[in-house]
Amino acid sequence: MDDKSKNRPFEELWTTIKQQELEPLSVEDGYRWGLTHLQYVMKELQKLESRALAKHDMVFFNDVRASMIRALEAETHLKNKLNS
Repeated sequence: MDDKSKNRPFEELWTTIKQQELEPLSVEDGYRWGLTHLQYVMKELQKLESRALAKHDMVFFNDVRASMIRALEAETHLKNKLNS
């Protein structure tokens, strides 16, 4: 191994990735990506909700619940767009 590969072992891989041209998402793919991301967000919100309950922090709990409600509304909106 030369010094360059010791200091930055992924440099060549990163350069290759950056050079690849990514195709833009279709609108439908964008909606699907949004739904996938929302699922992740809702899982994280559930963890925060549990933390708020464990700490008996009702202000934090209410903020998390409001965010969860908004995420559910966004999910419904994206599903409707995907199905129309």
